[in-house]
Amino acid sequence: MAHIIAFEGIDGTGKGTQAHLLYERLTAAGHRCLEISFPQYENFFGKEVGALLSGRHDTTAANLDPKSMALWYASDRFQTFRNLDQSPYDYIILNRYVLSNVAYQSMRVPANERQTFANWVLELEFGQFGLPKPDICFIFDVDETLSVANVAQKGYRDYTGNDPDVYESSANIQQDARQFYRELGVQVPNCVLVECAGTDGSMLPMNEISDIVLNTVNVKFNK
Repeated sequence: MAHIIAFEGIDGTGKGTQAHLLYERLTAAGHRCLEISFPQYENFFGKEVGALLSGRHDTTAANLDPKSMALWYASDRFQTFRNLDQSPYDYIILNRYVLSNVAYQSMRVPANERQTFANWVLELEFGQFGLPKPDICFIFDVDETLSVANVAQKGYRDYTGNDPDVYESSANIQQDARQFYRELGVQVPNCVLVECAGTDGSMLPMNEISDIVLNTVNVKFNK
């Protein structure tokens, strides 16, 4: 079975960039790698997630109940892994995975219910759907101000156009999700918190973050 490496964090933390850099660096070192970004917007469930995130319809990712929204996200991952032969790969690198569902949907329930809800999502995806647990889960951390600035630079996307999606545009969800990610990093096995901003508040250089990621992978798997 392939080693599973997941990249997590609030929007605008550079997860996609760093996932792709790791893919390129491991591939250049001779490893067989697969890179996947969730949601898979071109697939059946991913298309529905995209429509809900777009905010263009009466029912959105912000007003659909959290359990139903979590099921859409989880079903997208289940569909992908159900049809995936892992045997050709040494590493499967994931831009967003189960903890994204945990963090963002848990923020939409009352604070005293969040841990119970988080446990429900973990059971849904890892227990009931049988998704593979990550060997390493990087949690990228930046503050909400930097997150908003980075999201603004994303440009056009098929499911939202040039606008942020309904979660990206909610400062409260981003702030709460960031804090919960940090808590999950302590609770959930194999998580590695990566501080992506320097002491001056600006993003660390892309290559510096990439070196942290690659060094962690090499130590974990004795490369």
